[in-house]
Amino acid sequence: MEQERNADYEELKRQLNVLRDRIEKNADISDRMIRKAIGRNMDHLYRMGIIALIVCIAALIFVELILIGMGVSRLFLVVTFIFLSVNAYFAFKLRIRKISFSPESSLMETAKRVVKYKKDNELSLMIGLPLAFVWCIWCVREIGIASGMDDIKQFALLACSALVGFLIGGFIGYFSMFRPAMREADAILDQIDELHETE
Repeated sequence: MEQERNADYEELKRQLNVLRDRIEKNADISDRMIRKAIGRNMDHLYRMGIIALIVCIAALIFVELILIGMGVSRLFLVVTFIFLSVNAYFAFKLRIRKISFSPESSLMETAKRVVKYKKDNELSLMIGLPLAFVWCIWCVREIGIASGMDDIKQFALLACSALVGFLIGGFIGYFSMFRPAMREADAILDQIDELHETE
């Protein structure tokens, strides 16, 4: 009877060890899969940053060429150049330099970087939109003066066109760049939380 109990006990211990090994292997696989998913999401944010930088540089070149052709003031050209250069710099600094991930990097460090990325992105939107609106108003005035507009109706039509362009550009930027980037950042933070729960 005692031998049977010992045999049952040993069998139970063996099964528990097998079960523990399986759970640990599954946790390890889950950990690796989540880390890979975090890496993929970070890579996606990095690619979006490169696109944002290319858009800023292209805008810098094309807008300056168009404005020079229209004959706007030098002051406006310089301010536009500075404004677009600052946008390109922040696109590089926020979206490319700060977003990098390797499977060996600390999850805490990655989470801090992503949270900072989100805050910087929100701040750049809150500062950038009003500045872009002011620039848009100044642009209408400069184009109106450069083209010799003296009729208030023509000026109003130009202002309405600029406002529509500003709204369309704002919506496209918000829904194609800002919101997807923030969703991606949230997904990374969720994956890091999930990984912490399994540890």
